[in-house]
Amino acid sequence: MSELIVRTRDNKPNIIGITEVKPKANRYKPSTAEYSIPEIQKQELNTIKSETRPKHQSINKKLFEKGLSENAKRNLKAIWSYIKSKSKTREGIGDLHVDTEDVKSEKTDDNQQKAEILSEYFTSVFTNEPQGNIPEPKHIPLDKKIEELNIGTDLVLKHLQKIKTDKTLPDNLHPDC
Repeated sequence: MSELIVRTRDNKPNIIGITEVKPKANRYKPSTAEYSIPEIQKQELNTIKSETRPKHQSINKKLFEKGLSENAKRNLKAIWSYIKSKSKTREGIGDLHVDTEDVKSEKTDDNQQKAEILSEYFTSVFTNEPQGNIPEPKHIPLDKKIEELNIGTDLVLKHLQKIKTDKTLPDNLHPDC
């Protein structure tokens, strides 16, 4: 099977040559045994990887932290995100008293019992709304109306100068967007 190699030149096709192209079925053959790595070399490669992985990870961590410190003034969001990720404590729910009213009751470490205790405790907080028509609020007449509203450029400029450029504004769009 042959294929023409065509390139455009001054918006006109220019035939460069003809090449032989393999049929699609034969283009992507799996590698044969002569190209595969012997099992012994795979084991050696895996041991080398496992030895170098911790060193590689520590170097990457140091480079990342160095980049954070260099860009501290310009990228506060990244710094605080990193600090927050490092200061999180990931602990489960501690043992709970079986009787929430009695502090001297026995404690449980069973997750199912903890879930039931917490469910029972928090269901008392929620109220069941009656089904049916929702009452409409009373109309309250307004005594004062704003007749004239003057917003000066100096007031707008004052508020704009207070905006922090590294924070997201109320429209939830980051300043870098």
